[in-house]
Amino acid sequence: MKHKFGLIACLIASTVLVNSSYADPNDPASQQMASDTDSLVKYLKNLGAYMGYNLENAPDSQKPAATEQLVNPNQTQTIELSAFNTLFGAIPVNAISAVLMNFVPDDGNSPIANVINSFANTTFKTPNPYSTVDSQQYVSALSSVDQKTYQPDPVNQAVLDILGTPDSSYCMTDPTTSNPGCLYGNKVMSNAIGTLPGTYEFFTYKYIQPFLSQLNSNTLISPLLYSTTSNSSDSTSSNAGQPIQNGLPAQTQAQQASNFIRYASGNINPIPLPKLKDYDNLYTQAANTAKNVPEVTQMQAQAKLVSYFSNLRAYAAQTSVGISNLYYILSKRMPQKPAGSQQMSSQALSEFSMATWRLFSPTDPKGQNVQWLNQINTASSAAVQKEIVTLLAEINYQLYLNRQQDERLLLTQTMLLMQNSRAMQPSTPSVGTDDPNS
Repeated sequence: MKHKFGLIACLIASTVLVNSSYADPNDPASQQMASDTDSLVKYLKNLGAYMGYNLENAPDSQKPAATEQLVNPNQTQTIELSAFNTLFGAIPVNAISAVLMNFVPDDGNSPIANVINSFANTTFKTPNPYSTVDSQQYVSALSSVDQKTYQPDPVNQAVLDILGTPDSSYCMTDPTTSNPGCLYGNKVMSNAIGTLPGTYEFFTYKYIQPFLSQLNSNTLISPLLYSTTSNSSDSTSSNAGQPIQNGLPAQTQAQQASNFIRYASGNINPIPLPKLKDYDNLYTQAANTAKNVPEVTQMQAQAKLVSYFSNLRAYAAQTSVGISNLYYILSKRMPQKPAGSQQMSSQALSEFSMATWRLFSPTDPKGQNVQWLNQINTASSAAVQKEIVTLLAEINYQLYLNRQQDERLLLTQTMLLMQNSRAMQPSTPSVGTDDPNS
């Protein structure tokens, strides 16, 4: 628009000069041309006023000239780059191997693969890997409730805990003594609960207060960026992951949120797996190790074991959907350090900054508080158009995030539908066949 205005002004000015050079006060035609020239001058002033300029006044040397650039290109680019970096760093991935946690296949010649895949599992590997047990600052596996070998991401660890927490009978060195290094189901619950409260103690605020915040969902979802600094007034600690008086160990805001997931997902309440004697008897029949089991008995034992393990794995897979959703919420708020930045950020904080800095921007390092609305109010038309294009690009990013959320909702609802369908599946006792799920 600025270029069009300048072109129009040049044409009008040329017309004025030409008409002035041929003006004759005694010639009616010349007088008409002079009148037309005055009209053109008037129109030029009106056009300047329409564009926001008073052409009778000289440019104000104290007032910065209107620019065609974005009103704040550095801040815009910084926030957008932070949003891109933290987006991929916060997506929960299967980090059991480098290949499985790739966002796109990496054949060694794909620049986009090298860039995007490098962010995978950022929130659970930097600066402290999740498999580093009993971290004093960051979210990590806990030796008091999690099974070895500790996994690099929390969803894999949760699935391992479902499948790998044995019955107490597997941890007995003799009929009366348990192996202290064996973490069985009841011991996980005991470690999470801590010392049993007295008869007149379990309902008191003094007993509940240390773990109260770990049971509040706002601990998980409210912060935009979890703090990894210990707050002694709100923390519950232990010695190297050992049982504490009344709750899971947590020294920081991030650990409090992680423990909420452990409670909400039932991680501290493992499902009961078969007792040693029961499984051994059934396996002996199924494998026919003594070569004296009738074939029918062997087939029945095999059917029971196969049915049990298939149901157990289906349960673990379906449960992982909800666990992944919870850790996705956690991961969005975990600290990350975007490339080129000296400050910690998170996906949630980056999205908040992108969505709100045009509404209000905190004071910059120079002590000035220049708001975007004031800047855009005095910007040139070209600058405003560039701001609109930038906003459209950011809106497209927000729509992409919505599609990601919709996909997770679809997955969750599909799992609920499949669980309901499975609960209503037809059985076969009426035709004299053993129920394979019994």
